[in-house]
Amino acid sequence: MMTGKLQRSTFMKLLIKYSSLVAAVCVLSVLSGCVAKEVAENFANTVKGDYYLSTDNHEAGEEYFRREVEQNPENVLNNYYYGRLLLLSHRAKTALPYLKKAASLAPENADYHFWIGAAYGSLEQGKERTFYQQALQLDPEHQQALTALGNSYMRSKQYTKALQMYGKALSLWPENPGALYNRALALSKLGRHKEEKDAWHRYLSVNSSGRLARNAVEHLNALGDFSYRNYILGARLVTVKAIAFDQSGTEVARASRSSLEMIGETAAGIESGMLQVVVYYKGDTELAKARALSIRRQLLKSSPELGRERIGVSWFGEPQRNRKKKWNIEESIDFFLINK
Repeated sequence: MMTGKLQRSTFMKLLIKYSSLVAAVCVLSVLSGCVAKEVAENFANTVKGDYYLSTDNHEAGEEYFRREVEQNPENVLNNYYYGRLLLLSHRAKTALPYLKKAASLAPENADYHFWIGAAYGSLEQGKERTFYQQALQLDPEHQQALTALGNSYMRSKQYTKALQMYGKALSLWPENPGALYNRALALSKLGRHKEEKDAWHRYLSVNSSGRLARNAVEHLNALGDFSYRNYILGARLVTVKAIAFDQSGTEVARASRSSLEMIGETAAGIESGMLQVVVYYKGDTELAKARALSIRRQLLKSSPELGRERIGVSWFGEPQRNRKKKWNIEESIDFFLINK
């Protein structure tokens, strides 16, 4: 009996995913009782294994497959899922014998070789490449193995080889976030900055939030590209596309409203403090003022809960300079919170 209950939505997704196996079980139940029983058990354990891997209930999954391995140590799925669940619990050394057992029982399965490599990779023993390469010999389009092999080359500063692996991975899945990010990083290490800039843009078009997005924006800004900005609002860091203006040059462009909405919502969620908007425009103080006032109007439309009294604006007819980061931005907008 399975420990814990499958959520209905999760169960239905798994049932659809394995509908062909359900049909196979039905056919085999007519042909051979023993074979049908084995297939049915494998089907049940596949569903359970994938369920446990996709939820936070890893401990229950470990206990279930530990018992399954004890009862049937020669079953490939029991060993595979037990090893995978141990890996999720950061017990790679314990997981290795079970993953290796699965690979010995089904040497044609690329996934099993890949996960042996992943276990060695987490142990930092330098043996992971052999198993990633074995996985790719069996399945040249194994995306996880391509990306992981690229990561392994990155760690040993073999950036050109890493690029090759990421390129292959992205040809199969153009929105692979890990490959997109590390490809940009490899280009940075190689000093190929024009390509690097395009690569960071490509990554941010897929993933524009979180720690890696923040790092990607910092790389872009260091290259003199300020089309994305990071803003620190209280304890939160917000990553947005830079604010743009319409043809008049004074009104916030429609495409930038979502960026201001995110900034406004973040500031409104912080109980105390005034959101300060600072606009810089080299040589034109009046234009800087018009843009600052336009930004405030748009913020009040998108986040009326902020209130006019919580939005301060200022403007300067000079570029924004940051000596530490060596910035000198002729047209720029800054946002920050001032404690009341």
